[in-house]
Amino acid sequence: MSSYPATREEIVLTFLDIPDRRLAGHNWGCSPREFEAEWHCNDETYINGVMVTVDFDFIMGYLIEAVDRTLGTLSYHAIVVFHGQRPDGSWDHESVMYDPVCGTFFERTEEADRCRVSLWGVSVIHGMVEDHWDRLNRKGLSTRRDV
Repeated sequence: MSSYPATREEIVLTFLDIPDRRLAGHNWGCSPREFEAEWHCNDETYINGVMVTVDFDFIMGYLIEAVDRTLGTLSYHAIVVFHGQRPDGSWDHESVMYDPVCGTFFERTEEADRCRVSLWGVSVIHGMVEDHWDRLNRKGLSTRRDV
């Protein structure tokens, strides 16, 4: 493992490699010790937990919180996974990192208020899903039915 803070993509890919059955009800702090390493991006960064999960049937959205161990700084990442894992093990996904400075795990900024971050995450996830459906519609591939 490396000894520098993980990049957004490293954080996202680490998250996507955690088995689904451990995403619900577990996080880095309460995961059984034998599974704790799954939440580590590298020596310096770990995923603290999943704040929000949004289910669009074959499309899943997640808002996760990551922590840089050295500085204690927080980052939030909205992730959308389209249609599951590919046969080659890769994931068709998009992600966005929350821009405001969030402070540290124990001294969060006002911008890192969990309600504020969660609202941002749901809004960004919804936007990524809408963009995905629009791309499929332009290609004539969408089976979406607007209600």
